[in-house]
Amino acid sequence: MRVDEVSAPQTLNDAVAVFKRWPEAIVWAGGTLLYRRAARENSKAAVSIVDLGNIHELKTIMRTDRYLELGACVCLADILDLPATLSLEPLRTAVGKIGSATIRNMATIGGNLAAKDFFMTCFAPLICMDAAIEIRDKNGARWAGMQNFINQDGSPAFPSASILSRIRIPISNWNATAIKVMGNMEAGEPCPATFAASARVEKDILSEARLILAGKRLARDRNLELALAGKRLPLAARDMDMAKQNGFLAARAAGFSE
Repeated sequence: MRVDEVSAPQTLNDAVAVFKRWPEAIVWAGGTLLYRRAARENSKAAVSIVDLGNIHELKTIMRTDRYLELGACVCLADILDLPATLSLEPLRTAVGKIGSATIRNMATIGGNLAAKDFFMTCFAPLICMDAAIEIRDKNGARWAGMQNFINQDGSPAFPSASILSRIRIPISNWNATAIKVMGNMEAGEPCPATFAASARVEKDILSEARLILAGKRLARDRNLELALAGKRLPLAARDMDMAKQNGFLAARAAGFSE
């Protein structure tokens, strides 16, 4: 790509104003995704860039009794440095699987979530955690659950001419979590996928479960999650077979191959 114009606003309001002039501008935070895109596409098309690196508000981390709030430009390495006593699974494990230490020092949580072509590594675990994101655009600021940024066909639905400003994560413990990253962007694979699972268990009863597979599209079977709730652990063989079959069908419907 060829960079035609660059703006480096100092405030969120200034950044939103830039999008009024350049609605198709590309947001620059850590820049890691843009580096990969430029290397992959080798395009000569001119682009305008909005650099968010000077906006202090986007780099803040705030904790309340109920939530952890991350500014969109908080780098992934800073998330790993948060106290181990803070309940951040399955997000913490997912972040640790992203690239090298150098990449994690550059890449931001907002950049990971706002990709428009596919869901990157942090999207699935944050849905498991009931996270919400704040969007800023010409109409103001609004909070929405992450499921609102998925099209009906399961593809990403992050709005154009908008800035992801904050991520709000409920502070709550999950008894068990799992992350499986499939594919490797650094190895040249165009669209890796992430499977995220989380569960709450009370007296050997599975009270709640979340199962998300996200790549170019996102697969989730809410009926399966509800069917698993209330089951005694360990799961019976018929329940395991049901979960595998329904999960396979949901993934295939979303376009995932075997």
